[in-house]
This record gives sequence, C-alpha cells and structure tokens, in this order.
Amino acid sequence: MPESDSLKVSVLILRNAGTRPRRLAVTAFVEWVLGPNRGAGIPYLRTERSEATGALFARNPWNRDQGGRIAFLHVGGARQSWTGDRSEFIGRLGRHDEPAALLDGAALSGRLGTGLDP
Repeated sequence: MPESDSLKVSVLILRNAGTRPRRLAVTAFVEWVLGPNRGAGIPYLRTERSEATGALFARNPWNRDQGGRIAFLHVGGARQSWTGDRSEFIGRLGRHDEPAALLDGAALSGRLGTGLDP
C-alpha cells in the first residue's frame, strides 16, 4: 500500500481483571461513502468478502475519479456473521445507537453485493 494512501487502524485490547470468565461480542460498523457523498454512491457500491482473510471489501466502480480504489474492514479473531446491508444491521426502525442486529442477537445474513444499503 502506498504511504500516501490513507489508512485507519484500530486496536482493541481487553483484559478481564475479574476472577470469573466473561463472554463478549465485538462489533464493527462502517458506512461506506466512496464518492462525493453517501447518497449518490449507494446504488453503485459493491461489497464482497475475501475467503482467504475474511476481510470485507467495498468499491464503487462507477466513481470516475476513484473507481479503482478499494475500502476494506478486517476484524481479527473468530467472525460469526456479517452483512453488506446497513438496513439489515440497523433495522427498519432501528437507530445507530441501538441497532436491531444487536438487540435480537440473530446472526447476520452474510448478504453482500451491489444494490444493498452498504
């Protein structure tokens, strides 16, 4: 990756200071833009998953200036489920601070591709 390209790396380190085992879930949520504004790019965004690494990729091949660029999200460790559909995660009446997918605890569909709400 060229040094001039932008990259955001986040590292989450957790330590259980208690004496009993704990179970937790870590969730990542990204609203891809990949164009001049989110609304204009939504119909053209294509999401896919790397079978080799599990990373999610997003690209907008119709963006004249940056159509060859790829955005990605990768979370290390065991991945249980994912989706490229924002409306599936947030829910029809959901909110960003209370997404439906986290309230009902059901696995996400794994749906990726074009024409979703990425």
